[in-house]
Amino acid sequence: MSEPRKPDARFPIESIQNITDRAVRHTEQDVTIQTGQRTPSNPISVDHSNLDRRPESAVTVSHIRLSLHEAEAIRASNIGLIFSVICLVTLAWLPFLDAGHSGHSLIFASTLFAFALTSLVVWRVAKNPIKYDRTLFRIFGIVGVVACVNALIYLGPYSPTALAITLGISFFGQGADRRGAILICTAAIGLTLLLFLGVLTGRIQDIGVFTGDNAGVSAMLFMTLMVPMVLLVTFAQATWSRQAIESAMGSVVSAVMDINLKKVQLEEAQAELDRIFGDEGLPGRLTGQSVSEYHLGPLLGRGASGEVYDAVEQSSGRRSALKILNTSDIQNDAIVARFKREAQIARQIRSPHVTQVFGFGQDTDGTLYIAMERLDGHDLAAILRRRGRLSVRACHRLVHHVCRGLAAAHEQGVIHRDIKPHNLFAHRETSTRNVWKVLDFGVSKWATGAETLTHAGCVVGTPRYMAPEQARGQDLDHRTDLYALGAVLYRCLTGAPPFQGSGFNAVAAAAYQRPIRPQTVAPDLDEQIADFLSIAMAPDPVDRFSTAVQLADAFDQAYRSALPAAFRVAARRVQWADSKS
Repeated sequence: MSEPRKPDARFPIESIQNITDRAVRHTEQDVTIQTGQRTPSNPISVDHSNLDRRPESAVTVSHIRLSLHEAEAIRASNIGLIFSVICLVTLAWLPFLDAGHSGHSLIFASTLFAFALTSLVVWRVAKNPIKYDRTLFRIFGIVGVVACVNALIYLGPYSPTALAITLGISFFGQGADRRGAILICTAAIGLTLLLFLGVLTGRIQDIGVFTGDNAGVSAMLFMTLMVPMVLLVTFAQATWSRQAIESAMGSVVSAVMDINLKKVQLEEAQAELDRIFGDEGLPGRLTGQSVSEYHLGPLLGRGASGEVYDAVEQSSGRRSALKILNTSDIQNDAIVARFKREAQIARQIRSPHVTQVFGFGQDTDGTLYIAMERLDGHDLAAILRRRGRLSVRACHRLVHHVCRGLAAAHEQGVIHRDIKPHNLFAHRETSTRNVWKVLDFGVSKWATGAETLTHAGCVVGTPRYMAPEQARGQDLDHRTDLYALGAVLYRCLTGAPPFQGSGFNAVAAAAYQRPIRPQTVAPDLDEQIADFLSIAMAPDPVDRFSTAVQLADAFDQAYRSALPAAFRVAARRVQWADSKS
């Protein structure tokens, strides 16, 4: 761990009352001091029209169908065993049945044997849900229909065969393959009805073992109406049962996701309260005073390293956000050096997606300050507090803008080391355009060729979004930032951070554990987006995207369902945690 430092104190640039009001919501917890730009000073309503307005816990049928598929495979295996037993018993009894039609007996025996064999295959194969598919379902159903029709002809439409057809419809009617289910069930019901009508009208000769001649026309008419009706009702009941199960499972999954999301929001709300309300409150001790060329207005934010004020440069009238280092820290050489280096690094990076630093210096009374551009809008943490999670479409611009900012930093040999929702800001450039900016280079470092202010083996950053090598205090490179961006997207797309908790436990989890599979947290997450996250958050830097540009391109490809096969194969090799510890 690094030298003892206090948690980050990132704030939006907004009024103190607004900061107090939003404290009941949530934020992300840090383990070291951070510095940087703040969010807007007044409660400006930012246009988030580019963000998809779908429900926070929208659950698609994909996860429901996966669970239902496993249940259906089990039922298929069971029904396969039942039908195989029925067919084999019937075949064994066949020599004792006197139908008087040897030719048809052979046909019936052949179809019955084929159905018995198919049922045994289904019983065996369906034990593994992965191998049970639509093709097997349809073959099973078609062979079953043929066998049942032959059974009706051979044994007679007024025989107990209709009971077996009812049993089959109750299974096939609940199949996930709705086209196949409708085809199989309607074929069985339709052919049964035609056979009954044919026998009733005399167009088809009743050659079955069990005939209806002795029952009379009225009884035969009754059976002709009732048997197909019972089969039709059975099919309808099977369909309604599946729909009811899908709806119930959807409600359960949605409720679980909402509970998990609220849990995350409550934890982050507590972190926000701990971060904002320190022992000294939020006094604007310098409001109305001047520091160097800047006249200070309302307090915009306050943290462990200092305060941020709304300021006006008196010579030009330009509004700025002025960050002032705490007086108590001016005697700490390490903090002062880090403060100055933050300004130097930020000034060196030229990108519209990195917050601009106008200047930094020290006033005559020793006050150290950094003058930064004033931003209007909200940071990603504030957006997530309101929304819970974002859609893939809502993340598209964020990814591209942030990657351009990171690419500009990496070109200068700078590693940010603390990419997190609080340090990604949606700046309202115009009334119709938002630009994402990377904030706070307070704990950044040069990749090579320069002395670091962090001792070897020390850990700085935010554990929830920290790459394993960073949490272990190992050597870092630009791919550490790419992992962190992937972790931020994990939070955006699933509604939960990769790791929960704080302090040493959170650092240990980031260092030696793996997050839960994204699709386990958010079952509706697209498969290719999940593959993208697998590569972005690979535990070994070698397995990650090599540059910010490549990461942005890959996200765009996954967004269009066109992620290259090589990436998808690589994603399959990345391991996730099976369940929460």
